Amino acid sequence: MFTQQTFLIAVMLAVYFNVTSIFSTPDHIHFGSINNPLNGLTVTWHSSSQSDSIRWGYTAAFEQGAFPCTARADYSGYLHDYRFPILNPEDSIYYSIKDADGWSAVRNYMTSTDTASTDFVFIAGGDSRTTDLVAWDRIAGRLAQERVDFHLFLGDNVFSASSATDWDLWYSEGDPMLTRNCVYYTAGNHEYGPIFLNQFIMPGNRQITGKPWYSFVFGNALFVCLFTAPYASWYALQYPWLDSLLAADTHEWKVVFFHKPFFTIGTYAGNLDAYLDTWWKSFDDHGVDVIFNGHTHNYQRTKPINRNVSTAGPVGEYGSGPDQGRLQIISASYAPIAGCGADWFVDTCAEVNHYCKIRINGKSLHLDAIMNNGAIFDSITLVKPVTGAHERRAAPAAPHNIVLSPNPAFGGRTSVVLPPGALGDAIIELYSVSGKRLLTVRPMEGAAEYRLQADVPAGIYIVRVKTGGRLFTKNLMIAR
Repeated sequence: MFTQQTFLIAVMLAVYFNVTSIFSTPDHIHFGSINNPLNGLTVTWHSSSQSDSIRWGYTAAFEQGAFPCTARADYSGYLHDYRFPILNPEDSIYYSIKDADGWSAVRNYMTSTDTASTDFVFIAGGDSRTTDLVAWDRIAGRLAQERVDFHLFLGDNVFSASSATDWDLWYSEGDPMLTRNCVYYTAGNHEYGPIFLNQFIMPGNRQITGKPWYSFVFGNALFVCLFTAPYASWYALQYPWLDSLLAADTHEWKVVFFHKPFFTIGTYAGNLDAYLDTWWKSFDDHGVDVIFNGHTHNYQRTKPINRNVSTAGPVGEYGSGPDQGRLQIISASYAPIAGCGADWFVDTCAEVNHYCKIRINGKSLHLDAIMNNGAIFDSITLVKPVTGAHERRAAPAAPHNIVLSPNPAFGGRTSVVLPPGALGDAIIELYSVSGKRLLTVRPMEGAAEYRLQADVPAGIYIVRVKTGGRLFTKNLMIAR
């Protein structure tokens, strides 16, 4: 007889042995794809049953029907996958999952825009690997409010690759975001291993064996996922594949993402120097536009980098032309934050939990770095010329960012120098890193420089300048 005492003993055993799925399945619900977010979309979940199924439709009547799912062993219980047929763009999917306990509550998923569209939005960020996952919980709640077409997750999901507890917490805290978004993953140095490979459906369906690096296309952009973990031999294996892929590609935008950065301040500086003449040279040779990384726990945006032109300093502007430079973004955004610093390649650095929201709209790419309270603390727009891939000099260069001098600003006194070509009726604002606006000033119209006096405690602040229809941001260190 199943008494109350028996139930309590079962619960205690489940907690002790980390078999959380007995009373909470189906759980760990998340979405991936073997292709793009409409063709190849796959929902995966965990349960204690071997024979789960799903029913779904574009209405709550589940008019598409009920379907069995494929199962594979997980670190506890089983993982189940259902691959949808090609889906309608910008539509609601209603679905319910059946396991040994019956049908689950109805859930809703919103599909992406048409994958042929050249106007779409995605989010990039990573490094949720904390002991208590408090930062991940906060940022996942914020991410769940964003309506985007897909996510790039930049590695280090969990602290320990073999810890069932870490994985259970990651899914639990990330549930609001994971159950609403198609996510493309790369592995970090912390979580790579059999559990990671078994969790996620990725293009090429290589989640269990084989080589996990991949690419996919959305609209007018090629996305390339590389792996900087766990084997040194993988760098050499990926290089010819990468170089051939980039050389043959004709899409307007090329975006690459992987965990460890080439250019970073802090502990991990120089970690990938051995591959500057292979991986990074391929980025320069074939005009990669943006590179997303994690690993260093802060936000970093580089100046334009093109080692074919200079190995010791930035080039004049971002772009994919032969004398233009790569934009590298570090968005290790969901973890405990590391300190900032300075180097020749650093344009902006911020010690703040955040994520990056990117919109590609035809020949423009706009990036906002957003704190978990919704405040934008850095922005940049890249614009392709109208004339074609090999005539990039015909288009005017995008204005450079504002300059703060001196920075650090002793006593809170600094000069804000506006970028050339962006003069006009400007608004200068000072924000705390938590997103609180502290100061608003309007310099004389047409002024190229403004002397800012900020009567605030020592620390890191964000200066925002709105002028000429553009938004410019820069971190300011105030010393006393």
